[in-house]
Amino acid sequence: MSRKSDTIVPWIICVVMGAASIAAWRLTPHTLLADQLAPIRLDAVFPKQFGEWKALPDVQVMIPNPQQQETIREIYTDTLTRGYVNPQGRVIYLSVAYGKNQSDTSAVHYPEVCYPAQGFSLMNSEVLELPIGGRNIRVKRLLTAQGARTEPLTYWTTVGERTVLSGKTYKLAQFGYGFQGVIPDGMIVRASSIGTDVQKEYAVQQQFLDELVRAVPADFRTRVGGKDQ
Repeated sequence: MSRKSDTIVPWIICVVMGAASIAAWRLTPHTLLADQLAPIRLDAVFPKQFGEWKALPDVQVMIPNPQQQETIREIYTDTLTRGYVNPQGRVIYLSVAYGKNQSDTSAVHYPEVCYPAQGFSLMNSEVLELPIGGRNIRVKRLLTAQGARTEPLTYWTTVGERTVLSGKTYKLAQFGYGFQGVIPDGMIVRASSIGTDVQKEYAVQQQFLDELVRAVPADFRTRVGGKDQ
């Protein structure tokens, strides 16, 4: 190989590697979707009174252990826990967590992890699509128990304006926003109640969530419940 070739080949390799680095940087999203939209304050987005439901004062839904509290602080931008009661005395516990950055290191924390960490057993789970807030939302129902306490719950998660319930759909949604050059925000909305008549509890939870999403300000509705499935 000539001396000229000895000079050109490394130069070409450097150019190619530099171009690859630039391309990789350009393909990596650096802009937060949340910074392009109206800021979310959960206590303002979710009303304290709507339909026949009214918030109860000073209700703790579930107190995380210290390790979980640290994880929550790292992952989420804002959290909200409330208890609601209707005129019939039915109580629903609402827990919402919102994160501005839904990257691989800041993904939502699922109830399948949170509840066992608090000593609950997971008895059953099912995924289904429910009419909630004027749209169809894909949700997961979990049946949990701790001693004599039976706590069915219904939840969903969002990435941007898309509902996701698994690692696969999460990654697809994340990639979709990544191709647009943005890092999506995300939210988990969970409603639970205490009772052994599980199907009745699920029915009340669906009614509660339907009225809740309808009461959310229109500008935030797709960020809470995603777009219609």
